[in-house]
Amino acid sequence: MPEPNPARLNLTAQKSGCFFPDEVDIATIEARAGRDGCGPRLIGEPDRTPFINETYLWEKISGPGNFTGPTDQPQVPVSASPGAATTYRLTVTHNGFSCTDDITVVPVCSDCQTIISVEATYDCPSYSANGGNVTLIASSSIPNAVFSWSPTVGLTNYTGNLVQLTDNIPRVYTVTARDPLDSSISCSDNIFVNDPAFARPVFPALDTITCAGQPIQIGVAPVQGYSYEWIGSGLSGNLSSNPVATIFTSTAFPVTVTDSSGCVLRDTVLVVVQNAAVQAGPDQVLCSSGIVRLGSPAQPNTTYSWEPASAPWQNNSNSFSAQPEVLVATDISFIVTATTSAGCIIKDTVSITISNNPSLPDAPDTSTCAGNAVIIGTPAIPGVIYQWTPSTGLNNAGIAQPTSNPSSTTTYTVSAIFPGNCPAAVTDQVTVTVRSAAFDMPDINFCPSDGPVALGTNAPPGMLSYQWQPATQVSNASIPNPSTLNPAPKNNSTYTLLVNHPNGCSFRDTIRLFPILTAPQAGPDRILCKGDSITIGTSANTQAPNVSYQWSPSTYLDNPLSPTPVFRAEQAGVFTYIITKTDQAANCSSKDTVVIQVQAITLSVPANLLVCQGSCINIGGPAQAGVQYQWLPVQGLSDPGSSNPIACVENTNQTYTVIGTNILGCSSSAIVQIAVAPIPAAQISIPNILGCVGDTNLRFNPVIQPAGPYMYAWSPDDGSLSDIRSLNPRIINQAAGTRTYQLQVTDTVSGCRNTASATLTLQNCPVQAIVGDYVWLDLNGNGLQDQNETGVGNITVELFNAAGSRIGITSTDPSGLYFFSNVPPGNGYYIQFAIPAGFIFTQQLVGGAQAINNSKANNNGTSITFPVPPGASVLNIDAGIRPCGPVPVTWLGFSGRKEGATVWLQWQTANEINHDYFIIERSADGFSFQPIGRVEGTGTTTSQQSYGYRDLNPWTGKSYYRLKQVDLDGQFSYSTVVRVRFDKEPDATIWYDASGNQVKLSFSNMQPGGILAMYAANGQLIKQYNSKEQSQLYQFVLPDLAKGIYYAVWLSESIQLTRPILISR
Repeated sequence: MPEPNPARLNLTAQKSGCFFPDEVDIATIEARAGRDGCGPRLIGEPDRTPFINETYLWEKISGPGNFTGPTDQPQVPVSASPGAATTYRLTVTHNGFSCTDDITVVPVCSDCQTIISVEATYDCPSYSANGGNVTLIASSSIPNAVFSWSPTVGLTNYTGNLVQLTDNIPRVYTVTARDPLDSSISCSDNIFVNDPAFARPVFPALDTITCAGQPIQIGVAPVQGYSYEWIGSGLSGNLSSNPVATIFTSTAFPVTVTDSSGCVLRDTVLVVVQNAAVQAGPDQVLCSSGIVRLGSPAQPNTTYSWEPASAPWQNNSNSFSAQPEVLVATDISFIVTATTSAGCIIKDTVSITISNNPSLPDAPDTSTCAGNAVIIGTPAIPGVIYQWTPSTGLNNAGIAQPTSNPSSTTTYTVSAIFPGNCPAAVTDQVTVTVRSAAFDMPDINFCPSDGPVALGTNAPPGMLSYQWQPATQVSNASIPNPSTLNPAPKNNSTYTLLVNHPNGCSFRDTIRLFPILTAPQAGPDRILCKGDSITIGTSANTQAPNVSYQWSPSTYLDNPLSPTPVFRAEQAGVFTYIITKTDQAANCSSKDTVVIQVQAITLSVPANLLVCQGSCINIGGPAQAGVQYQWLPVQGLSDPGSSNPIACVENTNQTYTVIGTNILGCSSSAIVQIAVAPIPAAQISIPNILGCVGDTNLRFNPVIQPAGPYMYAWSPDDGSLSDIRSLNPRIINQAAGTRTYQLQVTDTVSGCRNTASATLTLQNCPVQAIVGDYVWLDLNGNGLQDQNETGVGNITVELFNAAGSRIGITSTDPSGLYFFSNVPPGNGYYIQFAIPAGFIFTQQLVGGAQAINNSKANNNGTSITFPVPPGASVLNIDAGIRPCGPVPVTWLGFSGRKEGATVWLQWQTANEINHDYFIIERSADGFSFQPIGRVEGTGTTTSQQSYGYRDLNPWTGKSYYRLKQVDLDGQFSYSTVVRVRFDKEPDATIWYDASGNQVKLSFSNMQPGGILAMYAANGQLIKQYNSKEQSQLYQFVLPDLAKGIYYAVWLSESIQLTRPILISR
């Protein structure tokens, strides 16, 4: 594919001294349906143009097969084709242009089929022809196939469906696909790479320039063994090496050149069309012996020629000027010829007429509404000078068509002076009549209790239309004299009337309404909990002579005559209160309203329950929206924060209390008492299920002990289980997500019931999976990853499947991380960790097998076994290691800290026997330690001892310290290792942003720039970026990369970081 793709072309046009820029994007698309073969399988090839928003459409042309998934992706699934071949067509479309390709799915496979396809710049599998960038992609009809490549030389890896060439030696590679569940099912395909006959096609075609409609030959002379295919209209032929193009606009022609060995070159030839443009100028009238300017501003790459060439040109212009000036005494016509650099020619003519009594076109009188401007006069005549009088209300009195906005009717006179020896100026008159629809409405004072207020005093009658605003606050917005709504507004308000006069003018006036009594304030609407109290009204409700307040209704108010009474929330519900303010002197009143909502929580739980020994039962009820639940005690509950948890009891009675609280803090409680009958219940064990959307054989496989005559009931009964009355129904596949199911088991003899729950999690699974993740130095040996403990690099890690076959081998990176990608799904996988001399593995499974911060390795470095679901990322297989040795003293603690320009170390012992001295050792990596000091011991003591040592010359960055305790008989032991950071490294975050296909780096402080290197999982350098910019945020656009794990390495003057990046679109 061409680079860049899409490409952006910029075009700038110039005319009359102005520049007009434009740009166009050119994109190259392709349709790759893939190689013919049998089904079922994926057809199509991966998208190689991620920056182009093309659309994909698959359709079946013929045959019995069909699609089994979406038909709008680059790769789509299809069924087998029994009895006959099925042909499918892929159409790729972008900006109205389409490419197509067909593929055939044959009816019979031997047992299976494996196909190798090539992804390379020039399509052929040649390392040298493609600049070292050749990828071989294997696909197979075997579901979840395991791929292996041979011979094991010259490739980046030898397992997985995707490999890359690493040299240019000719070889035949064989890829074998095996069924992960039955190794006897396999099939292969071969490909010959680096054939010396492979060569990059040569096509030195250059872009060119032509005139509109003028045929031009593009391309190059044909080469023996090459085939050519051009795309685009206007060509004499699309399969020629050098067709003739006849076009009228600039056009890009993509061409595909294929040599006899199958190598393909794609290029684009741009043919730019030069459109000659020239204007001789408008025809003109002038008096005798006048000088006139002809033409228009010069265009780039264009020459000019005027006729007659012998005319009396003026002011240093001539017949070759784009805009010459010429003295004219008689009627004459001038012809200009413009010629572009490509030889395109165009002509234009201008006529000059001599008249000593020129005239102006009669400009019409006009009218306008007051305040509205109008253009007067007639279009300007070239070379004529204009002057209007009076200038009142004109924006420019010296132009042909000024804008007029007079305050009253005005007659204007224009004087025009033509070029040449004219005897007098030419005049014309224009009268501008000013119309008006003005009116004035007075403001209004009113009492709110008197009802609606009449509006529109002095509004003019007989108008074409009336429009009041706000329209929703008047009785009728389209009449001259509406009224306000009832009740009238309580506060100052404004109304506007717009009228349209029959004379075509409009006018807008505004009136203000002022109540003579200020409105009372009932206060904001409130939401309360039952039992609360609150003051309603506001401090704005002030007392005054002759002014009183009355609240209605008076229920739950302490004083309905107070301007600010207290409301008591004694009952749940919604309460509306109206406050009325009355001024007896003015005989006027005003009102306001407040709404109070009182909430109460009702807990629907059973008061008493009777269960059998060892049974589980739901003890709550349906959840209420916005309510949080807390059950106490939490022992024996499936979820103490649920409205309806499952309680599991043994053989003693149990009492639970539930408290429900809503978002306002309203709460309520209830008690559930569980009595246990002396009869044992069946015990239920149900594993949680993790599966993929599309799995057809998922079951929970519950275990019931002891065996007995039971009835079963699963919930929910929503059709997602094949039989809710069966012990082990089949799970009917659903959309991706997590759901919880419950199984109730009833003993048909004793009547005892028990309940258990399990979750079903379905994922949209890709075929392969990822396994990782971390080896760390467990300084305190507690089996957990603590904050001051770092990763260990260069530790060998091996991945084995359930059969004991090694699937892959790798090493931890400098941060202690490791990854295996393209892992086939299955059960029984395990990791084998190597360990350096002088170290042992730490405690295993502290916190359980599902924890993400503990060690999964045993004393021999073998991890627990674990399943790998399809497409999963199993990233918690970690291992902790620590130094080992005899223990001659009992340590109480060892710590270190930065103090000024030194590091202070201090430690304590609980007792010492035959103790001689301590050696203080320091390391830069936590493995290789060197002695830096000595502190004498106490000998033999049973009392606590404290020691200290100061490192006067600490290293910059991170340092590791440990103590070597030496006994009188020469035995020794080591303390735990402490890490001291002498200079603070910036906090850094590196992540992948799929929306922009970028790697982003964020630092806690300003960085001086640096280098970012992107590596594939096999160590191959993908791309390197250099940035000299000082910043806290760096962004780098990635090339098109396949999904998987990559490593981002940041190097600068002060920091080196390595982070794994998961790329998944």
